[in-house]
Amino acid sequence: MTQLVITAKPAKKAAEHGCKLSRYEQSLLDAKEGRVHSYKNSEELFKKMGI
Repeated sequence: MTQLVITAKPAKKAAEHGCKLSRYEQSLLDAKEGRVHSYKNSEELFKKMGI
């Protein structure tokens, strides 16, 4: 009896093969790479933005 062996290539991320990332994927990538800011409350955020 012969067995069939199937190998799969690892899925490439969209950025690796030139496709545009969705907003959700971009936000996950930003969070993973530390491109996020945190504020104590909305007033602090608005003050930082100059509003």
